[in-house]
Amino acid sequence: FTGSVDIYEKRTKDLLVIIDNPAFFGFSSQDKYNIGKTKNQGIEIATQVVPIRTDDFDITIGGNITFQKNRVTQIVESAPSFGINQGGISGGIGNQVQVLAVNYTPLSFLVYEQAYDNNGKPIDGVFVDRNQDGHINKSDLYVYKKPTADIFYGFFTNVSYKNLDLGMSWRGSWGNYNYNNVDSGAGFGNNILVFDTFINNGVTNLLDTGFQEAQYLSDYYIQDAAFLKLDNATIGYTFNEFLNEKTSLTLTATGQNLITITDYKGIDPETYGIDNNIYPRPRTFVLGLNLNF
Repeated sequence: FTGSVDIYEKRTKDLLVIIDNPAFFGFSSQDKYNIGKTKNQGIEIATQVVPIRTDDFDITIGGNITFQKNRVTQIVESAPSFGINQGGISGGIGNQVQVLAVNYTPLSFLVYEQAYDNNGKPIDGVFVDRNQDGHINKSDLYVYKKPTADIFYGFFTNVSYKNLDLGMSWRGSWGNYNYNNVDSGAGFGNNILVFDTFINNGVTNLLDTGFQEAQYLSDYYIQDAAFLKLDNATIGYTFNEFLNEKTSLTLTATGQNLITITDYKGIDPETYGIDNNIYPRPRTFVLGLNLNF
C-alpha cells in the first residue's frame, strides 16, 4: 500500500482578460487588461494497493481524487458592480454568459432565472423578476453555477494471471456545469423557419421547450456536466516459446473512450464552459502484435 496527500494554494495577481475599451479609446473595440486577483486551493489524495502478488496472479488497484476551490478575490475598482462579462456565445450580437466577480469562481455563468409552468416546462420568454421591480432587465441577472469542477477523480486496475493481462482506467469530475450553446443557438422555432422557402437546421431540444424565440441568457441551458468515463481498457496474452525458447509473441487489444456516464444533454460533457461541439469524440480500437526474439 502506498499513498500521498498534497495540499496546495496558488494566488494569481494581474489576471489578464480581454474586455471592451472605453469609448473613443485605442484602435480596436477590445484589448487585454490586468483586472484582478484569484486564489486556488485544493487537496489531492492518491493511493495504490497491491492486494495479491504471487508468481501467477497479480492485482494492482490505484486512484486519485482532488478537491478544489477557485475564487476571484479582487477586481479593479472601475469594474461594473456585478463583475466583468466574459464568455461570448454563438447567437445574437455581443451576448456573453460568464462573469468575473469577486467571491465567485472565475467565469461563473451570469444568466436569467427561467420561469416554468405547472408541468415543469420552461415558458417562452418569461424569467423571474429577482429584484421584484416589475421589470426584467440586467438587474435580474444572477450568478448561477460554474464550469470548474469541485472534484476530479480517477482510478485504474491491472490484473495479471499467468500469461493473461487485463487493465482499465476511469476518470471523472463532479460539480462542473456547461452552457449548452448548441441547444440555445438552434433550439427555437424562428431559427428553423427563417423564410417561407428556407428551412434551417434545428435540434431536438426544441421539442422539449417549444421556444419560438431565442432565449440565449436563460439558465435553462446551464446543464450538469459531471461525468465518469472509461478512458481505456486493454487485454493481452503472451505466448512464451512461440517459435523457440528465445521467442515470445504478445497479442493485445485496446479500446479508448469506451463508456461515458453522465446526465449532460450535449454530445460530450468534457467541455468545461461553453459547449459548441457538434462532433463526438471517436471511440477507437487498436489491435497489437509484439514479437520478441
